[in-house]
Amino acid sequence: VPAERSAANLKTPILIAHGKHDGVVPILRAQQTRDYLSALGYVIEWHEYAMEHTLIDQEIDDISAWLCKIFAPTTAK
Repeated sequence: VPAERSAANLKTPILIAHGKHDGVVPILRAQQTRDYLSALGYVIEWHEYAMEHTLIDQEIDDISAWLCKIFAPTTAK
């Protein structure tokens, strides 16, 4: 990942949403990924949910809100 890091992609929004009880991809892996990317200078929005390897309504709502935030129209100054 460090070789791919650039000034342009450092500003790329990153959302990580993960289940605390995920038996397929352990929560520790997601936390390590978050911490690694943060250490490289990326800004991470992090959400943990009391779920396994699945989707829940709250996660969908959070993803929707995040997408609306990053794709919100900007006004010219």
